[in-house]
Amino acid sequence: MDRYDAERDLAWVHRPKDGWKCCAHGPALYDVPGRGIELQWNYSTGGQFSADDCGERW
Repeated sequence: MDRYDAERDLAWVHRPKDGWKCCAHGPALYDVPGRGIELQWNYSTGGQFSADDCGERW
């Protein structure tokens, strides 16, 4: 997670393994037995693949 806005309940998420970025609505952290901590959310908007970060700030 790159950034979180508690007032709007939004998280800006970047998945480094494949470059996926999105705005996650209603994010929450869960302790999943056998897998560790996971970030899950209700739905996302603005999703896109990015070849590299290029210093981009949303």
